[in-house]
Amino acid sequence: MAVVAVVALLPILLSAVLFAVTLISFVQRTGAVWTQVAMYLPFVALAFAALLTWRAMRRAETNRKAWAMCLVTVTLLISAAFPPVYSLGKGIAEELCESAPGGRGYAGASLEAPGICG
Repeated sequence: MAVVAVVALLPILLSAVLFAVTLISFVQRTGAVWTQVAMYLPFVALAFAALLTWRAMRRAETNRKAWAMCLVTVTLLISAAFPPVYSLGKGIAEELCESAPGGRGYAGASLEAPGICG
């Protein structure tokens, strides 16, 4: 069970680290601007809200309320984990498509390209 929790929370931890690094860079005036910091605020807020709904789920009086809070918590966690998962997915797809048919440096026909490279 603990392994599942770590794997599920790893993207959220990555979002929090990216937010912290950007915030520190903005405060120290070493390159980041406010718009870059503000870009991560919704995802950090979603992660915090997920913690609050998880706590409410654990204290629910009825099973129905617990399941409703569980659904809300999972939705918030998926939303908070979106940025790193999306970025890593796009990076992997770009690397895959470079050497795929139709990619940069490939002399073959582009009709053979995988659907992800379209």
